[in-house]
Amino acid sequence: MLAMAYLPADTRNQFPLPRTAGESLIKFARVLLRHKLGLTFGLMLAMSVTAGSVAMFEISRVQHHLNQIVESNNAKIRLTHEMSEAVHIVSRLVPRVVLLHDETEIDVELGKIVHARQRYDAAWATLLTLPADDAGQRGRAEILAASQTARRLNDRILDLARAGQDA
Repeated sequence: MLAMAYLPADTRNQFPLPRTAGESLIKFARVLLRHKLGLTFGLMLAMSVTAGSVAMFEISRVQHHLNQIVESNNAKIRLTHEMSEAVHIVSRLVPRVVLLHDETEIDVELGKIVHARQRYDAAWATLLTLPADDAGQRGRAEILAASQTARRLNDRILDLARAGQDA
């Protein structure tokens, strides 16, 4: 009707607006600018809220996964540190046992070695329960092979020391 307002009064009914599929576009064109801007602002606000909600959900999901990874890695680091400490204790005590000649002192040091090995074995068993990728599995296999070899050699040295022979 806005377009018809500019026509002379006697010709307004001679030019009716066509009733076609584009009529809704024409009606939208007749809507006041403030209504158009309000509708556009509302749509933009709804899209922003939706995008923000999706982003917050994804960030919380990523944060949860990151926390799981960090907790798992911290547990693995703690366990490998405990294993390293046990190896360090044994590596210090084996030469000491070789140098000792008193059976009581040797038994005290052997008790410390047994305790360190128990701590190592407990940490190793716990480490095996944690998830590992292919590289982690290969690393575990290398650690197991090295620890078995070292334990076998240390036991041989300790047996010789107990027998009174220097290795």
